[in-house]
Formats: sequence, structure tokens, C-alpha cells
Amino acid sequence: MNNFNQVVSSGTPTAGNGNYDLIFSNVVIPYGGNNQLSLFDKGSNKVLYTFEIETSGVCFAENTKILTNKGYLPIQKIKAGTPVKIYLRNGGFDYREVKHVIKNTLSNSKKHSIQNIYKLSKSKNPQLIEDLYVTGSHALFHDSITEDQYDKMNKLYKHYNKCEIVKTDASGKEVERYKSKMGVKYMDKFKLIPYYDDNFEEVNEDCLCNIYHIVLENNSIFDYYAIYANGILCESTPELTMLRVPSYSVISSLEEKRNPVLKLSLTHSDEDNYFVFDNKQHLMSLSNKRQNKRKRIATL
Repeated sequence: MNNFNQVVSSGTPTAGNGNYDLIFSNVVIPYGGNNQLSLFDKGSNKVLYTFEIETSGVCFAENTKILTNKGYLPIQKIKAGTPVKIYLRNGGFDYREVKHVIKNTLSNSKKHSIQNIYKLSKSKNPQLIEDLYVTGSHALFHDSITEDQYDKMNKLYKHYNKCEIVKTDASGKEVERYKSKMGVKYMDKFKLIPYYDDNFEEVNEDCLCNIYHIVLENNSIFDYYAIYANGILCESTPELTMLRVPSYSVISSLEEKRNPVLKLSLTHSDEDNYFVFDNKQHLMSLSNKRQNKRKRIATL
């Protein structure tokens, strides 16, 4: 956690249970996944309490291969305008151009969490061209799922669809209000997240991971598609995600091409120390000038 500087106000501890409220200003949650906010007492020079804060990050790990009109490309190398192969009902297919490529950083944890990275091995799914790493809430498409899995997914989406997302202008005034429209069934497929799939193995490592997603050209802010990632069908993300999780950085966009004056936010330069998954199934630090100071490799 960073960029928090003061307590705006606090209540008086209530007699008996000692409960009181603290309100912070300028708190920035820099990463998706598992974050911590600690209360530090300057008088005793001690941390009094640490809060666990989970934030959503529905994405592919770096180096995931996405099927395009030119074959499989690492997701971080895909540009806006690239045609991506999408699944159509009964085995058909088409191509949709990438509208946005978005990036975030995930704070992965040793603790069990739906927000962690999950791994699907080729030994579990022979259709894979290499092991797949995605976040625990990133849906894959299946011909069938169990009744228990269906109930869990249905309950998840019912909860998710109750949430409202508010779009505001630069002054903070509400412009539009959205509710998600997610469901378990997609065309002739069923959606299942790794968190509910025993074929996936949770990656329990304390580390930061670069994660990516793509938004395809669409007719609605709610539209998403079934795309091919490392050989199997996974979910692309709807444009609504960019409102729901504003911490994503847009690293390539058709809007930039259509309007060259538009400036898109870029973060996490090569100077930063983050961790990525490579094809050799290791957790490795990116090459950068400070790599030798904080180099860390953990076999998965």
C-alpha cells in the first residue's frame, strides 16, 4: 500500500468494545490481488494492526499466447487493431479486432485467495500448447460442468450483477450507471473459473506479477468473447472492466489511433521490479537495471 498520508478523522473509542472509525485520505491501492493496509503508531514506533484488502484482477499472466490471424502471439505484444480469433456457436469462428490492451500488476499471495494466479498444466488438459496461468476469477469455457460448479458460478454472478458501476466526468458528476449482465451460459458453452476447478493449481507465492487483458471491438460495453489462449477457450473482458477497475493501464488502444491527441496512461516501466511467468514454468524478475539487487526466482 502506498500514498496514504493522514487520518482525516477518527471516532472516540466506545466504552466496552473499543470500536471506532478511522477515515484516511489519499489511499491508493496500487495492485490487484492481495494488499495490506497497516496502522502505525508513531509514539510506540509499532504497527498496531494490518488489514487484508483484496481487489479484483481478472487477467492473463504475461506471456500467455493469444490466437490471432497471424497465429499465437504473447499477450503483451498484441497491439490494438490485431484481429483475434473468437469462437462461435457449434464450433464456428470469426475474428474481432482488439480495441484495447490493458495491463495491471497483481499482488500474489501465499495465502489461499480467488485473486491469486492459478496454473493449468498440459498434463491436465492436452489441448494446451503450454501451461496456462490466469487469475482465479478468470472464466474458461467448457462443454459441460458439474451441477455443483454450475450452482457456484450462478451464485457468483448473481452477486456480481448486483453491483453498480458509476461513470463520472472530470468534475466527478455522474454521467451513467451500469449493472453487469454476466451469466454461466455462453452460446453452447459453460463458464467456470479456476477457483472452482480442481484441475487448476493455485500459485501460492508472495510476489508481484504483470497481468494483461484484451477488450475486443464490440456493440455494447457489456460484450465479451470466447478467445483462444494457449490452445483453449478463455474469456476476453468487456469494456465495462475499464470502468470497474480503473487501475488498469491502457497500453494500446484503437482510440489512440483514431484520435492521436489522446494521451493514454502508461505505468510500470522497465525500471520497475515485477515478476512474470515464463514458458519454463518459473517465476522470474523482469530484466532491468536494478535486477541484481532484488533478483528472485522460484520454481513453480
